[in-house]
Amino acid sequence: MKKITLFLLLTITVQFSFAQTINTESPSFSAGGMTLQKNIFQMETNFGVNFYIPFDGSNQSYLLPTTLLRYGITDRIEIRANPTMISYNDVYSLTSFLVGAKFNLIGQKEEKIQLSVIANYGFPMTRSSIHFEANTILTFNYDFAKKHSLGANLGYHFQDLRSVTTKTYSNDFFATLIYNYQIFENLSCFIEGKWNADLRYYTPNFANIPPSNNTSHNYYWDAGLLFKINNKIQIDYVYGMDFDNSTRFHMLGLHFMLDFNKK
Repeated sequence: MKKITLFLLLTITVQFSFAQTINTESPSFSAGGMTLQKNIFQMETNFGVNFYIPFDGSNQSYLLPTTLLRYGITDRIEIRANPTMISYNDVYSLTSFLVGAKFNLIGQKEEKIQLSVIANYGFPMTRSSIHFEANTILTFNYDFAKKHSLGANLGYHFQDLRSVTTKTYSNDFFATLIYNYQIFENLSCFIEGKWNADLRYYTPNFANIPPSNNTSHNYYWDAGLLFKINNKIQIDYVYGMDFDNSTRFHMLGLHFMLDFNKK
């Protein structure tokens, strides 16, 4: 499930505060402090690959083209849907389908400080061990200079995982910190770090096996480039790994925006 959670978190990423242009939540871990404006629709599509020790191609998983759909119903509220499909050991499955909303609390458009909250609910998937999931994320962004900004996230992700032998309750607390730099008008880069603590409680389906629990701490870093082809289309690339060098990942993204406001 660490592989699935990593990719789920990969689809939840940074926004850049360029007015009247595409404003994505890909490809980093961090979600931005802004919401989409009213009647703006965005489709954000990513393809990724995870490599695991021993990095010889024998142990890897693929994030198949997965899509984050976003629509602004007001200037401060957007609705969203995020199906995620993964291939691991040549087994393809729709592992998650999250729906939710994002609410802007402070700052929009050209303001230097933005603060928002995201809430998502996940539907159970037939070929996934996820029986139920939900998350809440507090997002922050500060444009402290003309081409420089900092962002941060604090979040909680709950999963109810079921298998033939065990019920597992995963409580994932996480935080991110990201620095963005606008190289040119249409080219930006970022570097970020992420920490998460996953507290898991195991309840076996057999009366003779007692419940147990486990806590793991994970640290990641990643860096990427974002290129705006025009005001409505963006492509990007990100590379990252965890700090113990047991996982490395690559991500490519293609995203576009539609403006349904009357001209």
